[in-house]
Amino acid sequence: MPSTAAPIEIPLAPAKPFDARIHVPGSKSITNRALLIAALATGTSTLRNVLFSDDTEYMIGALLKLGIELDIDREQNVIEVHGKGGALDVPKDPIFIGNSGTCARFLTTAVALGHGDFVIDGNERMRQRPIQDLVDGLVGLGVNVTTINNTGCPPLTVHANGLRGGETSVAGSTSSQYLSSLLLSAPHAASQVTIHVKGKLVSRPYVVMSARMMMQFGARVSWKDDSEITVFTDKHYVGRDYMIESDYSSASYFAGAAALTGGHVVLEKLPANSLQGDAAFLEIMERMGARVVQHDDTVEVTGTGSLHGVAVDMYDCSDLVPTVA
Repeated sequence: MPSTAAPIEIPLAPAKPFDARIHVPGSKSITNRALLIAALATGTSTLRNVLFSDDTEYMIGALLKLGIELDIDREQNVIEVHGKGGALDVPKDPIFIGNSGTCARFLTTAVALGHGDFVIDGNERMRQRPIQDLVDGLVGLGVNVTTINNTGCPPLTVHANGLRGGETSVAGSTSSQYLSSLLLSAPHAASQVTIHVKGKLVSRPYVVMSARMMMQFGARVSWKDDSEITVFTDKHYVGRDYMIESDYSSASYFAGAAALTGGHVVLEKLPANSLQGDAAFLEIMERMGARVVQHDDTVEVTGTGSLHGVAVDMYDCSDLVPTVA
């Protein structure tokens, strides 16, 4: 029977303009890439504005198991990574990565740089997530990888003897993380690595992020087009002081609130020429009528009291859809 209860009235007061300066937490995607690159680098890297989350904690735990020395200051969100130039210890136990797809994919290629048998495993959900496309790409570079249950999913064993290099191919339409995984460890291969991308490359901004970060740490990458990328081995990663950008997806909520209410917000650690595809949010906000000012490492968003709808393709920044909508 239909309910006869009277509807509950909930008064909603219009939001008032606000003025704030906000330090948004660091980007998970950049944090995990920076941790791995710094571990493979020669020398010490100081990573600042680190995000501590499930995914990054699994990466930290994995690197410790692989013999990488880390000095961690959780209060200041800083990690000193003492890189070993691509050398990795063989742990006695499997490397457990929970349900972190980033860790599973990035570490599968990284451990191929070592010498010995490396087992990577996760929780039950991870054991249902395919990784065969990456395995096929590694086989093309001379790596012996077996998925233990022959399912194409973790757990898997990498029978490592260094990364030979050469040419391989990887599916671009399944996950950009397969391509990023091959790229991130390629500077330590025995010879240059050329990767041919099969199909349309999804989540392209994350591959661009990987390539740009590699170059920031000293690697040499040639991006012919979305179908072919080459990593040269004459330039390796070198430790450095590195500021991790704040997360643009998280920052978008505060920027959107300022735009809606006629408020003003300054968002910290969001540099010009950002690594993140979600930085497209700034242009979208401007097109909708907000005032946006980009400084060296901060962004200022001011609501003008008038927003209007826009038509925008959000294929490369889908995380922003809830805020823009």
